[in-house]
Amino acid sequence: FCSMSASAFDRPRQGGAVIHTVLLKLSPTSTAAQISSLTRALEAMQGSIPGVLSVSAGSIFIPGSSDDRTAGYNYALSVELASPDSLDAYAVHPVHVAVKKDHIGPLLDTGATGAKVLAVDWDRGGVEETVSYGWAALIAAAASGAAAALLLLRRGR
Repeated sequence: FCSMSASAFDRPRQGGAVIHTVLLKLSPTSTAAQISSLTRALEAMQGSIPGVLSVSAGSIFIPGSSDDRTAGYNYALSVELASPDSLDAYAVHPVHVAVKKDHIGPLLDTGATGAKVLAVDWDRGGVEETVSYGWAALIAAAASGAAAALLLLRRGR
């Protein structure tokens, strides 16, 4: 599929923007109101956490398809952060921690098989960095059913 040396993944992180993509397996008993509340809480992180440039979140769907290319993931989140340092700060920021605890955790599908959360972070950098980390994101997406790739394509990245 792709021939890359392991060093492409081992190199130091660049100082440019970082994309944090998360796929969730929410419980089938989650209500529309709960999912709407989750989306609002996630989108509110943009104005509450320094370094968060944009947030996009919503339910995953594949219109006109009968196969499950989502591997059971039914909700996606994409956060663009200013830098790798912003990603580190975001991970421990009290608003992010509260959203995970109060909105994501209670909605996760405890009966789902496999990982209930899949997250990939990649350097949005220049063309060379995007190709390298883009392949890593694409490989992770293929392993999880291509839902991450669909989200990234939908956003035009």
